[in-house]
Amino acid sequence: MISKEWRTIFIHVPKCGGTSIEKALGYHDSFDARGKQDHRAVRVLERPVPITDLLSSTENITLGVRRVLNPILKNENPRNRETVSAEEFKSFFKFTIVRNPWARAVSWYRNVCADPEHLKQLKISGDIRFEEFLRRFAGSGGLRTQLYWLKDFKGRIGVDYIGRFEKLAEEFSYIKKELGLPEEVTLPHELRSKGFDYRDYYDDASRRFVAEYYRDEIELFDYQF
Repeated sequence: MISKEWRTIFIHVPKCGGTSIEKALGYHDSFDARGKQDHRAVRVLERPVPITDLLSSTENITLGVRRVLNPILKNENPRNRETVSAEEFKSFFKFTIVRNPWARAVSWYRNVCADPEHLKQLKISGDIRFEEFLRRFAGSGGLRTQLYWLKDFKGRIGVDYIGRFEKLAEEFSYIKKELGLPEEVTLPHELRSKGFDYRDYYDDASRRFVAEYYRDEIELFDYQF
């Protein structure tokens, strides 16, 4: 999400409270319907693009192609086509919110199973078991690693600040001060799920699967089951 008004870039990792943040920053004011969120990765917005680094991995090449196609692909929210200059990318405050990978996987699973459009796109039924869902879709869609969204073309974390979903209200207070937002700006509760304990969805095998598949982000952000 790009806000030139507040000189910020927010990297919206799915199921980390990002819809509420986008709403608070006014990103949905002119478009508040399905597809309003901006889930572009750092590498789609990064300026300038180091060509040798862009060609250094399959993922870099894929995201390089995505950034080229983004202006012409269907975007329900036209603001999801906005770009920044190299100077803006360097000077804007870039931030994100991350979440415990075990909890985020369950949250994405619950979201998909409750959404007919997601079920249709993935060609699955809403009664798919969590273990099967995890093994089939880990690494794709909302179950890509969080580092997919956060790394730049050199493989470094491409944001200035990483907040935690687990203390989102506190993180937003810091972000408000950093951006100089008016006091009346508050964090709404968008797409709020009914309370659940993500740990209830796991057996030993699925817990180990997440620990292995998302090892890099678990170690980097120091998460535990």
